Amino acid sequence: GHIISDTAHHKHSQYIVAHSDLPGFTDHERNLVAMLCRYHRKAMPMPKHLGYQSLTADERRAVLLLTPILRIADGLDRGRELRVEGIDCQIRNGGVVLSIYSDQDTALEQWAAEQAGEVFRQVYDKPLLVVQASKTPNATLA
Repeated sequence: GHIISDTAHHKHSQYIVAHSDLPGFTDHERNLVAMLCRYHRKAMPMPKHLGYQSLTADERRAVLLLTPILRIADGLDRGRELRVEGIDCQIRNGGVVLSIYSDQDTALEQWAAEQAGEVFRQVYDKPLLVVQASKTPNATLA
């Protein structure tokens, strides 16, 4: 979508995906991916959105549940420098703790992932905490 314009790039991304030949995806699956592109930033899915209206109830629920996860993932690569080497997700004290593993400074990625926290809380009814951890999970010592 950025290729067309930075302004409303999420809508341009939706159009590009919806009208592209994506090998390995059915037309129906491509439409769901396009919907996720549409909601990866800014507005949440709403019944008044035409593409969202055309989805079944189960598909609307899937898009709604995947939207905050996609936004978190997008935030974890905010600097587009692949700084996050791994993540660990745990439920603690009624909330979700996402640990970011990296040997680099991931303050930007942590901040960007936390921006999706409110949407995550609205959809999953659980607060999200993003923290930086020092070692990759399940790393073995040599």
